Amino acid sequence: MKCYISTDEVKQQLNIDCWYAEDDKYLLHLITVVQDAVERHIDHELSDLENEDGDIPDGLKHAMLLLIGTFYENRESVTHSNAVKVPHTFDYLIDFYKDYNPSKNKGNNGNCCCV
Repeated sequence: MKCYISTDEVKQQLNIDCWYAEDDKYLLHLITVVQDAVERHIDHELSDLENEDGDIPDGLKHAMLLLIGTFYENRESVTHSNAVKVPHTFDYLIDFYKDYNPSKNKGNNGNCCCV
């Protein structure tokens, strides 16, 4: 599967200097994890949603950047502070693309990589 978000776009979202490369491997890992999670959540392969230029909708891309930011900032499953969910973010954006057709049980067999 191709990457729909570059590490440079992720760095811009996370306010990481473009020259800082120490986390690039981890950022690429987060991109693949989030792309897989989004495909499973909306029951669509991202390639099915590409436009004629090979891009996915901006709403999905932004939702993925938000989730990557969450995973980057919170590397553990617990927090020691009070987190408050911001309304109208990831869930709001991604639900526009959810396939609620119960007869379709399509998956990507867990195969997701950006090579």
